[in-house]
Amino acid sequence: MPADIRTNVPEKTLRTKAVDNIITALKDLLFKPLAPNATTNPKLFDNVEYGILEDINVRETPGCRVQEGEEEKDDAMYMKSTKKLRLYIHFKIVNINGVDQTSLINYYLGRIAAALITPENFEDWGIMDLDEVGNQIISNGETDPEPGATVWYDMEYRHTVGDYFTE
Repeated sequence: MPADIRTNVPEKTLRTKAVDNIITALKDLLFKPLAPNATTNPKLFDNVEYGILEDINVRETPGCRVQEGEEEKDDAMYMKSTKKLRLYIHFKIVNINGVDQTSLINYYLGRIAAALITPENFEDWGIMDLDEVGNQIISNGETDPEPGATVWYDMEYRHTVGDYFTE
């Protein structure tokens, strides 16, 4: 029996390419900008994947997951369709005794924003705009074994009406 051709996705849509680029940017993100004399610099996250907050195991921290949310469509204009996709970026950090979790989580939120809200990335990623909508810190005090946060963004992209693969 021949293999089902539907099991092989031939190419990615603009939406999936943009989300993949965001995941790659988060995977490559350093804990702090590399100093000129530095030889090593740890990554901000040990692992970044597609998923939800509950997917992050405490043994995988600091870890991050990117989740796609609801999408809105704008009416076609000049044979183009503009869409706005809500993205949720969930992360958990390592709980370190003596380190203020809230300050560390806020640092992570700032590093994520610095990596993603960079207009020069948009053209390469196929994104028209990426805007932070809000965030929520998830921490139950100094003894919380899995402190973290969720930040959500609205990502706008545009494609030709009926063609999700090209802008």
